Amino acid sequence: PTRQYSIGKAIFNFEEQHLLIENEQISLTPTEAKLLHLFAVAPNQVIEKSVIQKEIWQHDGEIIS
Repeated sequence: PTRQYSIGKAIFNFEEQHLLIENEQISLTPTEAKLLHLFAVAPNQVIEKSVIQKEIWQHDGEIIS
């Protein structure tokens, strides 16, 4: 199943890493897609900076800036 999320007027497709807004497709980088996915699965919630750093920038136990 494709993971798609409705965000306002946009449709976010996590697997294909793009946003569709009023028939315009916007490609996302892998980092942008991961970050938007974090927010899409937890709407209206505060996500701690440490969680974002771990989920997006941690590699082999070390945070990469």
